[in-house]
Parts: sequence; C-alpha cells; structure tokens
Amino acid sequence: MLGRVTHLRFGLLLLMVVTIIQWPKEAEGRMVKFEHRANNSNFYSTLGLVCECCDGPEGECRSKWDAPCAKLKCHPWKYH
Repeated sequence: MLGRVTHLRFGLLLLMVVTIIQWPKEAEGRMVKFEHRANNSNFYSTLGLVCECCDGPEGECRSKWDAPCAKLKCHPWKYH
C-alpha cells in the first residue's frame, strides 16, 4: 500500500513539473493589488478577523473607523 501512495505522489509531482515546463506563464504568481481598503474594518472581517481601533482618548476602542488607525487590535473571530 505504501508503494502505491509513493508512486501516486511521484506521478503527481512529475505531472506538475511537466505542466510548469510546458506552460510557465500560467504557473507564475503576481502581486495582488488591494484598493485602499486596509484601513477599513470590513476588509479585516473578510479575512476572518475582528478588529478594533484603540487610538481614541484614554485608549478607547471602536469597531468602525474610516481613517488610518495607529493602534489596531485584531483577533480571530472565534476568540472575540
């Protein structure tokens, strides 16, 4: 059984290498441009994060903001 899995992995690796050699442009990565959304709370929620901006007076936090935030606190949504 182990030999079968090893042969399958080798075959898959060989197929990937041949594909990349034949069509290299399709296998290349590129930079993903984000529109100026990184300061928006909705942007982080799409990544599964719950963020608060805590740059208010006396460290007050808010869950919505429009301007850049100097003190951003984020956690995975499960731990909020």
